[in-house]
Amino acid sequence: MSEVKTKDIITDKECYGCMLCVSKCPAGAIGYTYDNCGFVHPKIDAEKCVVCGLCEKVCIANNPPEKDFTFENAYMASLLDSSDLKRSASGGAAYGLGLAHLSSGGVIYGVAYTEDFRSAEYIRVCEKMDLSRLQDTKFFHATADSKNNLFTKVQQDIKNGQKVLVVGLPCEIAALRKIYGDNYNLILVELFCHGVTSIQTHEKYLNNKIGNRNIRSFSVKAKINGWQKNSYIQLVTTDGKTIREPFYSSTYGYAFAHLSRESCYKCQFKGCKRVADISIGDYWGILQKGSEYNKDGVSVIQVHTKQGKELVEKCEQYLKIFSIDPTEALSDNAWVEKSIPLNNRSEYAKRFAAAKEIYVPLQVKMKKAIKAVLEHQ
Repeated sequence: MSEVKTKDIITDKECYGCMLCVSKCPAGAIGYTYDNCGFVHPKIDAEKCVVCGLCEKVCIANNPPEKDFTFENAYMASLLDSSDLKRSASGGAAYGLGLAHLSSGGVIYGVAYTEDFRSAEYIRVCEKMDLSRLQDTKFFHATADSKNNLFTKVQQDIKNGQKVLVVGLPCEIAALRKIYGDNYNLILVELFCHGVTSIQTHEKYLNNKIGNRNIRSFSVKAKINGWQKNSYIQLVTTDGKTIREPFYSSTYGYAFAHLSRESCYKCQFKGCKRVADISIGDYWGILQKGSEYNKDGVSVIQVHTKQGKELVEKCEQYLKIFSIDPTEALSDNAWVEKSIPLNNRSEYAKRFAAAKEIYVPLQVKMKKAIKAVLEHQ
C-alpha cells in the first residue's frame, strides 16, 4: 500500500482542526500532531489506513455542510442577574441560553478551562453549578482529545433521547452539523469568531508571567472597568500574585492579533454561510447608540432556525432581551462577515516558534515602553 499523508485529507493550511476525521475513521488510523506553533493537525498511520476515503468525505474543509441559513430574527441581550453578567463574556447570552436549556432537562457541551487553567476542554454540563465554567472567553482551541470525544458523547446523548445544546466555534459547530444534520434533539450555537490563536500563546504567556505557580483564576476578558473593547487580562495565583493588564497591550494580545490558525484567514463559515441554529457575540454597535446599553455587557443574538427561536423565547426569565433590526446585528463586528487579513502571519509564525517567550518585535516593545512612561508622568 502506498504511503498515505495528511494532505490526502486536506492541506494543513485549510484544516480547521475540528477532529471530525479522527473521530470517524473506521480503522482508527488517524491520530493528530502539532505544528511548531502549537496548532493541531490530523496524522494518518499508513499501516492502519484502509483507504476508504471517509475522512475526505466528512472533512468540513473539503465538503462543508450544505446548510446555508440566513437569519430572520436578531436580538440584543444582557443577563438579568448582575453578578452573573459581570462574570460572563459580553452580555452573557450563552449563559442565559444554557440556563433555559437546563431548565428543560437538557445537557450542554461547551469549552471550559481545565482545573489548572493551563488548557481548555469541552465538558458536559447537566447542572447549573457547572455552567459557570463555560462563562469566560477562551482565545485558543479546546484540546484535541476533548474535541474528538465530543462527537461520541453527543451521539450517545442523542441516541438516549437527550436534548443537547452545544456552544462552540463556527468550524466546530459545522463539524457537528455535518454529522448530525437537522436533529430535533440537537441545538447548535456558534460564537462570533475573530480567529483563534495557538495553545502555545497561552502557555508562553503563563510561563513568562508566573512560571510554575498554581493558578486560582484567569481571564482574558475581565470586566475591570466594565465591558469594553479593550478588555483586561486578570491572572491570580494561589499564593496571591495578581497580574492585570489591558489585553491588546499585552504580549498575549499581540500574538492573538498576529497568529491565528491558517484556515482562519480564509474561513468558509463567515457572512451568511451559517450552519448553526443561533449565533452569539458582543453587540459592539450599541456603544455608539442605544438606550439599553449596559456597562457590564451586551450580547447580540442571531436566530437562524425555528429550534433556535424556541430556545431564545425560553430565556426571558434569565435575559433582558430586545428585538433589533437584523441589519444592525453585526454593527462594528466586521470579522463575523469576513476573514481576518493574512498580513505577515508566515514571518511572525517563524519567529514565534523559535522564541521561548511570545515574540514581539523590538520596535513594538519600544513603543509600548515609551507609551507606558508617558502615561505615568
